[in-house]
Amino acid sequence: MSMTKVEQQLRYSLVLCVILRIRYMRSIGLKHRHAVTVVSYCLKVMKVIGDSKMTVYYYPTCNTCKKAIKWLKENDTDVTIKHIVEETPSKAILLEVFEKSGLTINKLFNTSGKVYRELNMKDKLKTMSQDEALDILSNNSMLIKRPMLLGDDFALVGFKEENWKEKLG
Repeated sequence: MSMTKVEQQLRYSLVLCVILRIRYMRSIGLKHRHAVTVVSYCLKVMKVIGDSKMTVYYYPTCNTCKKAIKWLKENDTDVTIKHIVEETPSKAILLEVFEKSGLTINKLFNTSGKVYRELNMKDKLKTMSQDEALDILSNNSMLIKRPMLLGDDFALVGFKEENWKEKLG
């Protein structure tokens, strides 16, 4: 996982802070367990920094996905890129996208896809519960509308440049 310069600087600063804090604690005679507490806290903070990266799920032959990936690169956006078929989002991730996006459950479906039409999802979705819909999506990634961008406090489904600029710009 690559880090931005800010993340690298924050990690370096935290490591330096831990070293200085441990030296200070030793100089005033505090026990080893206090130093361990400081190190443990700093490691938790570093994990949060490392986990704050966004993830985009895409399908390589999808033209809309290609546009989105190109836009992300042109705008130097630090994002983890995942192939939606090889790394199908779990039900929990899809629920998170659903909640953070504010969309209705049917908006998470790739309505223009072959699989959607073959399975007659248009009619099935009318009577399907949210839980059933999430199960189907998590078991067949070709039904998921893409690209799908998941951030710390938002999710975007599909690529509309103005929406992406608003959230990421």
